[in-house]
Amino acid sequence: MNKERYMSVFKKSLGCNKEKKNLICEELDADIQEAMKNGESWSDIQERLGEPHVLANEFNENLGVKNSSPKKKVWIYIGIVVIGLLLAGFFYINSLIPQVSNIGASGYFQQSEVEKQSLDIVVNLSQRNYQAIHDISNQELQGALSQERLETAVNGLGDIGEFEKITSQNYAEVTQKGEVNVVGELVALYDQRSVTYTISFDKDMKLSGLYMK
Repeated sequence: MNKERYMSVFKKSLGCNKEKKNLICEELDADIQEAMKNGESWSDIQERLGEPHVLANEFNENLGVKNSSPKKKVWIYIGIVVIGLLLAGFFYINSLIPQVSNIGASGYFQQSEVEKQSLDIVVNLSQRNYQAIHDISNQELQGALSQERLETAVNGLGDIGEFEKITSQNYAEVTQKGEVNVVGELVALYDQRSVTYTISFDKDMKLSGLYMK
């Protein structure tokens, strides 16, 4: 399926109004273009995103749109549940999620520090340095995420090859039940395929959530 057909099916599967459909599709297309500029092929991007109707169903769920179509979720998300941010490969649509704000809004986080810490997480995962991941995690995540479980999750990605570079990254602050976290989505390019990481930090810059696919 080429990109134009993918976008057409995705847009038709969205259950929101025309204005939101256009906004979501613009964000999606911009992220695709950015990933392709950074070395990802369309086939790799399509594999990462999954079927267009499945991706649209996830957006529909985030927007509170009822949809009876089956959903496919492969989440290894552990830690804080971030309402409205189950975005497979695409992130940072502030106007659609009222509890999301730009990084730095709370005064707890700095862009440069968050980017560095997120890159360290990706590098440590790529090098199978699970102890480093455990050490930077907050108490809740340490209790839920054993090194054995983390190793199983990483192995579940299959043969991804050696880490090359980050092709795209987006960050936002998320407030839930009075707690502020910063959430980042990074696309990492390996020599066999790309992997999308969703990484959350609490206000003490301790790892509070992790998802990879």
